[in-house]
Amino acid sequence: MTTSTQHVAAPGTRRAGRLMKRQAAWKPSLLPFFITGIAAYVVSSWLYYDENTLMGWAVTILWTLPVASSVVGIAGAVLTRRRIKRQRDWAPPEPVTQDRLIVLVPTIGRHDTYPALERSVLSYCEFMPAWFGDLRIEVLTEEGCEAAERIDALAATHPLIRVVTVPKAYKTPNGTRFKARANHYSHELRIAEGEALDDVWVLHMDDDTGVGPDTAQQVARFINAQRRAGDDAKHLAQGMLTYPRENAVNRLTWLADAIRPADDIARFAVLTGGGTRSSASTASCC
Repeated sequence: MTTSTQHVAAPGTRRAGRLMKRQAAWKPSLLPFFITGIAAYVVSSWLYYDENTLMGWAVTILWTLPVASSVVGIAGAVLTRRRIKRQRDWAPPEPVTQDRLIVLVPTIGRHDTYPALERSVLSYCEFMPAWFGDLRIEVLTEEGCEAAERIDALAATHPLIRVVTVPKAYKTPNGTRFKARANHYSHELRIAEGEALDDVWVLHMDDDTGVGPDTAQQVARFINAQRRAGDDAKHLAQGMLTYPRENAVNRLTWLADAIRPADDIARFAVLTGGGTRSSASTASCC
């Protein structure tokens, strides 16, 4: 499953067309890594001197520590490659006909963040219904947020969208703040409405993260697979966040964003990618 963050110029404009054409022609390469590695080795060899000092021991230990993280990353990349290869033999995904999917989108509700929220929510409305017969998109807002009227107007344009407002006075038992507080309110609301069930899934999204048809297909595949798994079913999954190169404003911001999907296919694949059984009554897919 992949999700894509879209921060681009308005589609259809001449500038957007030039931007997408230029970015599509540019592809990342391994050459810069080799050049940087060779340059670092040459400079380090030039500065090296054979004298054992306390500072030398400390620096050696500190510079060696990242090796563990690098090994984990390499192992994760190998595992991800093998898993993707196995997935090529999978049967085509099928629509979900028995379970319910709730797409949960918490937002701070400011005017400057609303355009990204609108693009994201409309992407859910476009791609998810073909795969989920029982679907609801919940936009989670804070009471009194400045873009409340615009968000309500957006919800009025599509029957799948529901706005859930977190009261200002609401507090979690442990005083959780920000998005976690809003998500906990939504969880308690699902319990109160009788939706904390094994056949109700929650797709947690950010208000600036859109989806494509591949996301909808893979979420449907995961849910159907868990229904067939019986006692071995999983209750939680984490998708890969991607930043399409053709949507980036410039290469520097794309490179900065690329750190996240690199973690998804490397470290997270090793540390959280194996899957374990859970006894939780409410299933979530994030």
